[in-house]
Amino acid sequence: MEVEKKVFVWEDDLLRNCCLLLYNIVLHDGVLDHWKWLLDPIKGFSVTDVYHLFTTSDQINERVNTVNIWHKHVLLKVSIFVWCLFCNCLPTKDNLITREIIQAKANVCVGGYEVQESTEHLFITCSHFGQLWMQIRSWLGVSSVDTF
Repeated sequence: MEVEKKVFVWEDDLLRNCCLLLYNIVLHDGVLDHWKWLLDPIKGFSVTDVYHLFTTSDQINERVNTVNIWHKHVLLKVSIFVWCLFCNCLPTKDNLITREIIQAKANVCVGGYEVQESTEHLFITCSHFGQLWMQIRSWLGVSSVDTF
């Protein structure tokens, strides 16, 4: 019996892309399956290859210098947080609504402002948290444009 699993709205594109990737795959009886790392099919998977892929990705590099995110002197948890920030996958209310984890009516900023909570709002435009991040940038010596 086949059981149908409901996917979240945010998983629709991932599922569609997965189906497209698997569409032309043909399995043969009597042939052993094996994994093949396409970045280096001879040596196989390596963390170095994944790191290189992340740090040379045009999509992310257009927005941020990833060399600084994945710097060896930056704590891993900080690097992961910043990577998630730039990929817009932090658990902000707009993302939680998209993933159907919370209801749409619960979208206002946790700072008490009647504005939809998003990454941009929390880190830049929120008059409460935006000021905090501006002070942290100042403390770190990072120059930025005052959004207010």
